[in-house]
Amino acid sequence: MKKNISWITIIDVVVYALIIGFVAYGKIQSDVSPEAFARVIREDGWVEYLTALFLLLGSVLFAIKAVKARKDNNRKKIFFNALAAFVFFFGLGEEISWGKEFFR
Repeated sequence: MKKNISWITIIDVVVYALIIGFVAYGKIQSDVSPEAFARVIREDGWVEYLTALFLLLGSVLFAIKAVKARKDNNRKKIFFNALAAFVFFFGLGEEISWGKEFFR
């Protein structure tokens, strides 16, 4: 019996591989040269912007799930997903310093 692989599974594998790759790259940089590692994780660097992007995507994903949970009229799912969307959005705001970087 042939098992079908869904797009979600493929996306999960790609995202996990990217995360593992970024962590491995950071670990290698920290071992090779602390100065190079400091450049990678510097304020307003690509790592910070990627973190902000993933927090935004997580917030949007949970907000969509909260709206879809209204069809089931399951208050626990609605509450959890709305709360998770808020937490991710709060994390995004903290990561970008609540617009301080954009409105200097």
